[in-house]
Amino acid sequence: MAISLNPGRLNRPQIAAMALLAVPLTLLLALTIGETVGGDWSGLQHLAQAAPLLVILMVAWRRPYAAGIASLALGAVAFALWLVFAVRNLEPAAIVLTAAMLFVPALIAGWLLVQAGRRAP
Repeated sequence: MAISLNPGRLNRPQIAAMALLAVPLTLLLALTIGETVGGDWSGLQHLAQAAPLLVILMVAWRRPYAAGIASLALGAVAFALWLVFAVRNLEPAAIVLTAAMLFVPALIAGWLLVQAGRRAP
């Protein structure tokens, strides 16, 4: 079964959600490359963090509703687990900035994908 790359099938909320999911994915991949090139092989851990986002992004192409539910669940659970660590170790400004870059896009994208999935024929 071939995947159609016809962008005419995608609706605007779906496109916006996929662009939002690309934000934390790009950030995590940039961290991976930067740390690994700098000689810190522990930077490869960001690949494991980026993998679920990549899977959700690929699923969002065909099944926006399912990808939206997954994005909402993953974003909420990851944010809650991260917040337990962050409250003890980070300043409030760092918490807000990190949440804005990594978790908020996934949550907004999840909501958009659910809406897109409800509209899809």
